[in-house]
Amino acid sequence: GNSLAPVQGALTSYLESMRELTDDPEMPQVVAHEYAPLMDSSDMGPGDWALLAKDIETNYYHFDGFVILMGTDTMAYAASALSFMFLNLGKPVVFSGSQIPLREPYNDARKNLIMACIFASSDTVSEVTIFFHDRLLRACRATKVNTSKLLAFDSPNLDPLAEIGINVVERENTCFAILPEERLGCEPKWIRDLSHSD
Repeated sequence: GNSLAPVQGALTSYLESMRELTDDPEMPQVVAHEYAPLMDSSDMGPGDWALLAKDIETNYYHFDGFVILMGTDTMAYAASALSFMFLNLGKPVVFSGSQIPLREPYNDARKNLIMACIFASSDTVSEVTIFFHDRLLRACRATKVNTSKLLAFDSPNLDPLAEIGINVVERENTCFAILPEERLGCEPKWIRDLSHSD
């Protein structure tokens, strides 16, 4: 079988066991939602991206931010699509994932997940982003550049919004942090129409 195939319920169980999320009062409270059936990201398309956007719209006023964990194959496409679907977005939507699965002793998944949660609770970034390998990238400027290294995503024409070292360095002049006065709008129809165009 496929060793990278998603397993229903595994991620939720893992999140509940992460002491970084459950024992640290500085960390945001995390509520997990898994889709059933789970999908390989290589099988996801515009209809699935529209579903993600609508679910965020439905739950928008119940949470401070959102983390979307998925495979890397179509992450850049999904994140970019959502960035164009939302109108008046005033909260962070952070995509993340990993090159090495969580179950492996050495992996990049745990750190990516923790930092994605931290940025999703931030009040300095109010847009759709990708957090991967110590960098927060604007979704509509990101692309996958490597399948075999941890630095899987890059933003060739825009510096990262933030970089992680000993400290978090945010580039304030590039982040969208202005809270809109209008209510959130979501327009997934165009992406569904695009998937049916010739």
